[in-house]
Amino acid sequence: MKLEIFNKHTRGRVELIRTYSYVTYTDDFYGQGTFELRIPTNDPCIDYLTFGTYVYFDDGIVGIVKG
Repeated sequence: MKLEIFNKHTRGRVELIRTYSYVTYTDDFYGQGTFELRIPTNDPCIDYLTFGTYVYFDDGIVGIVKG
């Protein structure tokens, strides 16, 4: 699965997540879904995963980092 990180202000792509051990998302038809992403703590892309950052899944799903 291809995962991309987008800037919350410019909405431009800033990083591609290449290494992850687990990813899942639950799509809710009437509201907000959830997603979980596990990446190594020494991965440089972890610095980009801040509050409000967008994560684009290759299935056309976009998640927003909330915590």
